[in-house]
Amino acid sequence: EQQLIRRNVNLEDNNNDPNSQTQRFPRRPRRLSTYQRRNQNRNRRLKGTVSYLQSGPVYQGFGTHYVDIWIGNPPQLQTLIVDTGSSVTAFPCSDCQGCGGDAHLNPAFQQQNSSTFRKLDCNNCVSGSCDARLNAKTTGCKIAMAYQEGSTWHAFEARDEVFVGRPPQNFKHRHNDTKFDLTFGCQTRMSGLFQTQLADGIMGMDKSNTSFWVQMFKKHDIGARVFSLCYARHVHLEEDTTTTKSKLKKAPKNGPEAGVLTMGGYDKRLHKTPIVYSSSKVPTPNVEESVYSVRVRRIYLRHWEGGETEKATKKVKIIPLNVSQDNLNTGGVLIDSGSTDTYFTKKIKLEFRRVFKLLALRDFPTDNVNATQEQINKYPTILLQLVGMELSNKRNGTDPLNVPGLAAEVDPYHPYDVIIAIPPSQYMQKSEQALYEPRFYPYEEDSSGSILGANALMGHDIVFDVDRKKIGWAQSTCFFNKTLGENDYTLAPTPAPTPESFTYKNSIEPMLLNYSFIEGGVSGNDTFIARCSIAIILLYYYSFVRRGDRRQGDTHNNPRRVRVV
Repeated sequence: EQQLIRRNVNLEDNNNDPNSQTQRFPRRPRRLSTYQRRNQNRNRRLKGTVSYLQSGPVYQGFGTHYVDIWIGNPPQLQTLIVDTGSSVTAFPCSDCQGCGGDAHLNPAFQQQNSSTFRKLDCNNCVSGSCDARLNAKTTGCKIAMAYQEGSTWHAFEARDEVFVGRPPQNFKHRHNDTKFDLTFGCQTRMSGLFQTQLADGIMGMDKSNTSFWVQMFKKHDIGARVFSLCYARHVHLEEDTTTTKSKLKKAPKNGPEAGVLTMGGYDKRLHKTPIVYSSSKVPTPNVEESVYSVRVRRIYLRHWEGGETEKATKKVKIIPLNVSQDNLNTGGVLIDSGSTDTYFTKKIKLEFRRVFKLLALRDFPTDNVNATQEQINKYPTILLQLVGMELSNKRNGTDPLNVPGLAAEVDPYHPYDVIIAIPPSQYMQKSEQALYEPRFYPYEEDSSGSILGANALMGHDIVFDVDRKKIGWAQSTCFFNKTLGENDYTLAPTPAPTPESFTYKNSIEPMLLNYSFIEGGVSGNDTFIARCSIAIILLYYYSFVRRGDRRQGDTHNNPRRVRVV
C-alpha cells in the first residue's frame, strides 16, 4: 500500500493541492521472521472462522451407541452409530429399498426437500467410484461397504450441511454457527443388522480424510485434531430375540442416554480421575494407519472383591495370563466403538480359561448361562495393561501408585502403563430373564487381530489425540444432561485455538455446543525440548554476551559490539 511521506509537512492539507511538492514513496516492507509468516498465513486461512468444542449426548440401542445429527436445509434428524473403525458416514435416503422402515428411529433422509443437497458427479468422487452407465439419474459416485458379521449397504456420494446434537430452543442460530458441508453416503439399499438396528446409519470416525471429525476440522468447525468418546457403565437395553416384529414393538423410539461425544477436545467436568495416556504409535504389520491401535503388554484377571474400577478397592488376588506380548498383539489390537463386543485371538484361549477357573471356581461360559445377577458379579474382572506414554503420565504426579488408571499397582517395572478394567457387568450381558451371554471372545483367528469393542470402553471418557499419537483414558459416569446441565445455552464463539496455547476456556452449551476446556498445547516430549532450548539460550546469553559487554566497557565506541535483539 502506497503512503505519502514527507518530513514536517501536513499531508492532509496537501492531498488535493495540485501544486504540492509532496513526494510519494512506497513504505519499505518490514521483513518478517519465519514464525511471523507462519502465523500470518494461518490467520489468513482462519479469518472469519470460529472454533467450537462441540458436544452431544450418546444414546444406546441394542449393543450399539449412536448420536444425533441434523442434515440439510431445513435440517432433518438422523441418528448414527459412532464407529471409530469406519471411514464413511452413511444413512438411508428417500429412495432406499428395504432400509429398515419402522425399525429405525427416524424416516429416511428426504434429500429432495433440502435446498443445499448436492449429489457428487463423476468428477468429484471422494470415497466412491464413478458409475456413468444408464441415464443421468444413476450417474454418480457409487460406494458399498461389507462388514465381518455379514451386514452390507450400498449408496451414492452426496454433500449437504450438517451439525451435531439435539437442537435446543435456539435452533436456527446454532445451526448457522456450527454447520459444515459433509460428504456422505446416501444409502439406496442395505442388509443384515443395518435393517434391524435402532440407529438410522453410521458415523465413520477413524483417521481417514473422509471421516466425520476430519471433515469438521478441515472446515474449521473444530480447532484441534482431537475428539473424545464417553460410554457410560450399567446401561442395558434388553433385546427380544424371538422375531424382528416383536423386537420392534419392544424397542423404545429413543434409547437411554449412555454417553457423550465431544468434537475438538474433551470436557474435564466429565472426569472423575486424571487422564492417563496409552500410546497409539503401534507399528503393526497389515494394520491400516487410519485405525486406532494400542499395544497390550499384559492381561490379568482380578478377584471380584477388588471392585469394578482399575484401582482395587481392597487387596485381592490378581493373576496375569502367561502369554507373551507378541501373542497378545498378533494381528494388532484395535479400538472399535462400533463393535458391541471385545475379541482376542485364540492364542490366549487356553490360558484365559485356566486362570478364569482358578478365580471363579467354574469354567468360562461359551454360551448363555442361567444365573442370577449376584452370581455374575462374582466373576473376575479382566484387566488390560496398555503400553503407556510415560512423559504424559508423569504430569499427573510423582507417585504413579496414587494415580488411578496407572499400572504401578500390578507392574512396578512399567508403572506408567495404563490399566483398563472390564468387570463382569460389561462382558456378561443379560439376554433374557435369568440368562446371561458372554460378550468377551478369546478365540478369534490370528489374522483377524483383536478388537476392544464398546463393552471394553464403558466407564471412560476416551480421548483420541491424533497428532500426538496417544489415546487418553479417564474414569467417568458419562452422563450428558446430569453432568453438563440442561439450561445453559450461552453462545460465545472464540477464535480457533493456536498451538502456542495450552488450554482454552469457553462458555457452555450442553445440548449442541459445549464450550469447555480444549486440550491443546504441546506434548510431553515437546515441552521437554522447549525447556531445554530456552535454558541453553539463557546460558549462552549470560555467559558470553553479558560477560563480553562488561569486559569491553564503553560499547558505544566498540565496532565489534554484539547486539542482542
